[in-house]
Amino acid sequence: MIVDIDGQKFSAEPTGQQMGKFVGATTWVNNPDFVYDLAKKKMLTVSREGREPFTLSLEGTDATMQALRACQNAN
Repeated sequence: MIVDIDGQKFSAEPTGQQMGKFVGATTWVNNPDFVYDLAKKKMLTVSREGREPFTLSLEGTDATMQALRACQNAN
């Protein structure tokens, strides 16, 4: 699987998941700040052999992560 984040490409090894009719995958990263850095980006595109690529807008993700951090810090 290739993950393209604003033009920067990463190779990933996903692990499939299915919950009822919902199908997805997870992948591990080796940087604990990855998700916070990702939140500052604009677009995420996932390409997998044999499937059409899909693109997700990351608009609003940074504000959401900041609210999450504030909530965690309050507890």
